[in-house]
Amino acid sequence: MSAAFRSTRPAHRLAPALLALALLVNGCALMFTGDHVSDDERAQINDETAPYLQKGTGTISGIVRLETDYGVFVAGRNTEVVLTPATSIAQRRFEEHIVEENEMPRDRKAELVLFARTDAAGRFRFESLPPGQYLIASPVRWSPTGRSDDAYFDVPYARVTLADGEHADVVVTRAVERD
Repeated sequence: MSAAFRSTRPAHRLAPALLALALLVNGCALMFTGDHVSDDERAQINDETAPYLQKGTGTISGIVRLETDYGVFVAGRNTEVVLTPATSIAQRRFEEHIVEENEMPRDRKAELVLFARTDAAGRFRFESLPPGQYLIASPVRWSPTGRSDDAYFDVPYARVTLADGEHADVVVTRAVERD
């Protein structure tokens, strides 16, 4: 091996990065590492995320929808669905941005994030998941009239606990009231 490819990092620190890179190349996951993460936070995130880097046998599937004053709106085809392990930092950010502010975070701290897209019926599926707790969110554009000039963006969400080998069918939803 040439000097250009040698790493001074211990193998146990490099393994999560290599797995995240492999998942990214396959188009299904991404490990974000923000600029404002302390060494202690990074170590905590690595420890909490490690179990989720294993290939599992669990599946989470479901539907994305909004419950509004105008009726129920199901997410359209190709709506992004985001799944992340419920680490302590991810849970705080999920509560602050998605639950309270009804918006997706603009930046990432350090999270393992998996992506899926909805089909025409608003359904999605994540496979090969290890057991654990997960957070799901999906930014949905909708309009009470069907016109783009009066469209809204809202973020339905769900929390899921998945056992080993379990299939969880969830409704990713949010109740929305507009004037």
